[in-house]
Amino acid sequence: MGYTLVEKILKTHTKDELKRGSSITINIDQCLAPDSNATLVFLELFKLNTKNIKPKCIIYIDHNTMQNGPMNMDDHIFLQECSKKYGIILSKAGNGISHQVHLERFASPGLIVLGADSHTSTVGALGALGFSSGAIDVALTMTSGNYTIIMPKIIKVNLLGKLKKYVDAKDIALYLVYKMALNMHGNYIIEFTGEGVSTLNVFERRTITNMSAEMGVIGAIFPSDEQTLKYLEMHGRAQEYKALSADADAYYDLEYELDLDDIKPLIACSPRIDNVKCVEGLVGLKVNQVLIGSCGNGSINDFIYAANVLKNYPINKDVSLGIIPGSRHTLSLMIKLGILDIFIQAGARILESACGACMGLGQAPMTDGISLRTFNRNYPGRCGTNSARIYIVSPAVAISSAVKGCLSLPIAISGDFKMQNYFLPINDVLIIEEKEDVEPHLGPNIKPIMHFEPIGFKINAKVIFVGGSDITTDQIMPSSPLVLPFRSNIEKLCEYAFYDLDRNFVKRCRKTNGGIIMAGANYGLGSSSEHGVIALRYLGIKAIIARSFSYLHKRNLINFGIIPIEAYITGNLGDEIRIDIENGECLIENITASSFFKTKLDLTNEEFEIIKKGGII
Repeated sequence: MGYTLVEKILKTHTKDELKRGSSITINIDQCLAPDSNATLVFLELFKLNTKNIKPKCIIYIDHNTMQNGPMNMDDHIFLQECSKKYGIILSKAGNGISHQVHLERFASPGLIVLGADSHTSTVGALGALGFSSGAIDVALTMTSGNYTIIMPKIIKVNLLGKLKKYVDAKDIALYLVYKMALNMHGNYIIEFTGEGVSTLNVFERRTITNMSAEMGVIGAIFPSDEQTLKYLEMHGRAQEYKALSADADAYYDLEYELDLDDIKPLIACSPRIDNVKCVEGLVGLKVNQVLIGSCGNGSINDFIYAANVLKNYPINKDVSLGIIPGSRHTLSLMIKLGILDIFIQAGARILESACGACMGLGQAPMTDGISLRTFNRNYPGRCGTNSARIYIVSPAVAISSAVKGCLSLPIAISGDFKMQNYFLPINDVLIIEEKEDVEPHLGPNIKPIMHFEPIGFKINAKVIFVGGSDITTDQIMPSSPLVLPFRSNIEKLCEYAFYDLDRNFVKRCRKTNGGIIMAGANYGLGSSSEHGVIALRYLGIKAIIARSFSYLHKRNLINFGIIPIEAYITGNLGDEIRIDIENGECLIENITASSFFKTKLDLTNEEFEIIKKGGII
């Protein structure tokens, strides 16, 4: 029997048997971290007393670029000095969003990349494997060069046909989100095969692989083929090309077939990314704001059609249009091709090549506003306005709606809007690579991570929070201009835990020295960041009882010694809970409600040991 592409890459990076469900340790070629998590990476490297870094590492300043006080800039200087200390590559603020810059500059076929960001799977567009993790896992991997995973199951998505004109790769991504998101939530990687693959260029492929987290899987990958070579040639890196694909007789755990001819313009409706509908059924919905860009739709390919529309039609007077090039290189190319001038003359706002608006750092919609965005998430409040409704669409739907002033199908105009070929030398003036024995300066807001004692396996505590299903990482710890500057200061950051859901949560934690959280299915949906987890640990949270956990968030809970328990027991705020864990068996008693639940913890022996020690470091 042959091998899948995922198996082929893993086989070159591990000596372990690739048995589904077993632990394997893999060699990591590259690590990446955005500034929002990179401060934690370095603080953990200091705690580990790490002297030398094993894999190639790149730090990107792309999240906290809004400098409305000294804290973010202090972090930037800290990151630059730490990068110099360890000989790590630094991409400075203004150079672009990590996932786009990494494709342009560093990713190549056959590599394995570990990133402290949940969209690291974007590298799958170039035939590389991308894994997302928290900062602590990245720090450990930077120290050792290795990363341990549970061998994932592999899903084959066989692509047939070709997209119709005005239908976009974003529509493929949204279709897969709709089909898969609520069914997977686990240790799966999607592998794309079939005749339809060759019809998608790398710009389009990256829009799809970028949203694998929203599909409920840990990654996605395309084969490396002529489209891969063309992209690498465009970026002056043809020498890094090698053809990679699955064997014809490879075994897959699940298989799907998707005819690209059948895909229509789609829209993910507020407030869930999997609330996907056909655009044609909602045409006419009034729109106040349109944003085109992001780590998944900020390439030159995403702006060509939009610019051509604006050559012929004005932006509606009631719509604010924002353009977010994914990188400085893309911005330069837009200037060279005359695209940027079209946007400027049409009245669009040109925004910094950064993550900002996706996290609510600027461009917050009006009260009760409706914003169309080509981003990858539309969680409640993430945009910066709690009452606003965010809809996720393709660039073609976005620009057509900006012209019409309401949700619209793509406007029909003549021309081919895929970028076929170009070469513009990459200007690396904002890339710094140097090594020097320096002592990084900790600004007043940068605080070391405290040591946590083991929680133990016999717990008596009160229920401190009760939540429903699909509680997001943004709800556990908000991503907003108010909170983000404190990501280097956990003691301050913890004051905002569950801030948008329960303003009394922190007060209760401090009164009872923490307790237990109870929730529904898919707790911890969203980011790979562990800031919310560390804040809860700091506040004394001992265990989280939920029907199921997001794969990445569960790993972060274990890494910081909080016990994740999958159980169907209910409770109310203030209930007394007793938890007794022995040999993997977990007995939960709700003393207040006189109810019991027995379950077996879904943890490996290694994960039990991590919790037993109080955390992974």
